[in-house]
Amino acid sequence: KQMGLLTRVRLAKYFPDFPLRCQCVQARLQAISILVYSNAAQEVVNPLLYPGFIEELVEVLQQDDSRLVEIQAAALRTLTSIIHLDRNPKLAAIIDATGSANYHGFLPRLVRRCVTAMTDSQQEAYPQLFSTALFSFLYHLASSEAGGDALLACGVVETLLQVIAWRQTEQSHITFVTRAVRIIDLITNFEMGALQTQNGLSSLIERLDFEVNQCRKVCPFELPSQTHVVGEDEGGG
Repeated sequence: KQMGLLTRVRLAKYFPDFPLRCQCVQARLQAISILVYSNAAQEVVNPLLYPGFIEELVEVLQQDDSRLVEIQAAALRTLTSIIHLDRNPKLAAIIDATGSANYHGFLPRLVRRCVTAMTDSQQEAYPQLFSTALFSFLYHLASSEAGGDALLACGVVETLLQVIAWRQTEQSHITFVTRAVRIIDLITNFEMGALQTQNGLSSLIERLDFEVNQCRKVCPFELPSQTHVVGEDEGGG
C-alpha cells in the first residue's frame, strides 16, 4: 500500500512536466513487462492487464510524435511480454487490436513503413530502439500458431524479404537481417507457400552468398581439399 501511495504521489508531482511524465509512463510499462516475464501471481498481474489495456498500448503506437519514441518502444516490449502469458487469453486481443491478420491493418502498415525507411537511403530510418522492439514483437508473435497465421495472412513475409535483399554490411543493419530471417523461419514452419511465392529461397541463398563474399574480403584463404584417393594397395582394386 505504501508503495502504491508513493507511486501516485510521484506521478502527481511530475504530471505537469511532460518529459518527467513520460518517464513515469515508461517506468510503469517496463515494470508490467518484468512482472509478466517473471510469472508473477495472477492476482498481481490481472489487475494491471485490465480490459482495454492492450488497445491503449496500440493507441500509443499510433501517435505520430517523435517525443514518444521511447514510450512506444516500451509499449511494444509490454505487448511482447503479454504474448508469453500461460494459456494466453490476450493473444487474440493483441492480434485484433494491432490488425496483424489484415494487410491494411495497423501493424503490417507500421512494419512496411519501418522497413521502407530502413532500406531507402533517401528516407530517415526509424530509431534503432523502436525498430528493434518492433522486430522483437514480430518474432515472439510469430512463435505462436495464431500469430504466425496472422502474419502470414497480412503478407509480412514479402516485407521482411526486402530486409534480406538489402545489401548493407554495417553490424546494426545485419542485426535486422538476422531478425528477419528468424521471423520468416518461424512463419514458414506453419506454411511454406508464401516464401515460395515470393521467391524467398533464392533471396536467402543470394544473401548468404553475399555474406560469404564479404567474409572472403577479410579472410580470403580457402581450406585445402582433403580428397583421398584409395590406392590398389589399400584395397581399392
